Amino acid sequence: MIEKRSAEESLAELEDILRRYHLGVAVPGTGEKLTREQALARIRKLGFTTGEALRLLRPKGQN
Repeated sequence: MIEKRSAEESLAELEDILRRYHLGVAVPGTGEKLTREQALARIRKLGFTTGEALRLLRPKGQN
């Protein structure tokens, strides 16, 4: 079953994924971090391709 979300909900989820992934990179011991694989899976679940997800996970300034 496909879960329907509003654009605002999808954007909020994407921002949370990116925040948690980058937090894990900056502070490896934090409890709410996401690994690269977890972040990729969650971004792909939002409908992005793997390439788009990888680009989104790059540090700012490298996009």
